[in-house]
Amino acid sequence: MLQTRQRTEVLDALRGGEAFAAQELHDRLRARGSKTGLATVYRALRKLADEGAVDVIREDPVQARYRLCSPEHHHHLLCESCGKVTEIPQCDIEGWAKKVARKQGFVVRTHRAEILGLCATCSRR
Repeated sequence: MLQTRQRTEVLDALRGGEAFAAQELHDRLRARGSKTGLATVYRALRKLADEGAVDVIREDPVQARYRLCSPEHHHHLLCESCGKVTEIPQCDIEGWAKKVARKQGFVVRTHRAEILGLCATCSRR
């Protein structure tokens, strides 16, 4: 992967485990003094997602959020209150997904699961 200054800035801004919308990430970069434009942030995020360096998390059909991810196959728990994202490293759904797909004549190429709810902190409130 060709590492540009802009891509390095985006990766650095994502460190810490939080998930950001592209606009939030752009605002964060601007606050740090970056001149990187919003369109460049979108392109960098798309490229990083294609390369598997960031996760694309869709909490709703309109807005995606991006976060650094581990290179191993994983799924996510998404807190609907605070936005916390937790990786689930084990995968127990592959067999189920293939079984359901087979019944529909569908061939599974890959899968991902995002489970929405409340994190431990938010559920105690």
